[in-house]
Amino acid sequence: MALRRINTSGDSMCPTLRSGDLVLCHTNLNGLRPGMIVVSSIVVHRLVWIDPFGGFWECGDAPMCLPVRRRLSEIEGRVVAAIRDGQWLDISEKVPWRSRRKVMWTIARKVVGRVWNHRSL
Repeated sequence: MALRRINTSGDSMCPTLRSGDLVLCHTNLNGLRPGMIVVSSIVVHRLVWIDPFGGFWECGDAPMCLPVRRRLSEIEGRVVAAIRDGQWLDISEKVPWRSRRKVMWTIARKVVGRVWNHRSL
């Protein structure tokens, strides 16, 4: 079992995680599903959608965060536990409705932008 300890910084995952929280990350990516908190590069975000083309959409829990599409190879692990001030935190698998909506709007803007840029004049 390969676990990594990561100290969080920033507020993109508030209120679930705050700057200074300690998270334990498991490097086994089998069974990834929306709602799980994942680590990719130096970002800890929640996985909100897996698209049919192999894209993994992640987004912070904070309202100002925008969704980002990643490949599986960019995801380094999944958070299995979090600790703040010596207390275990609830990191239940939930996907806030606002995150789902942001993913759908982001995809729609990208698709419309591509169609618009490739239209015949």
